[in-house]
Amino acid sequence: MDIQPLRSRADYEPALRRVEELWDSAGGSTEGDEVDILTTLIEAYEREHYPPSEPAAGLAHFSTGPSATEAAEKQFSQAEVCSSAPSGTWEKRSETSSPLRP
Repeated sequence: MDIQPLRSRADYEPALRRVEELWDSAGGSTEGDEVDILTTLIEAYEREHYPPSEPAAGLAHFSTGPSATEAAEKQFSQAEVCSSAPSGTWEKRSETSSPLRP
């Protein structure tokens, strides 16, 4: 096992391939230890060279606002829904529950 620091993409890519080759190695074996060490180095390289981007400002609404499911249920419970009459004509009727549920 000859492990070196990952300083460039030329070091990073072979490390990824090596981890893929050894992925199913038993924990505690020489190969398993190599996977552990390489994944730690890969994670450090990725943190430095590929930092996560800031979350989009619009996503904050979804974490604090009503859920999409709640909003959809409210919309369906208040909506007028068109239904087909047996004669083939359309009529409007109010639904008190979701039209998606029988």
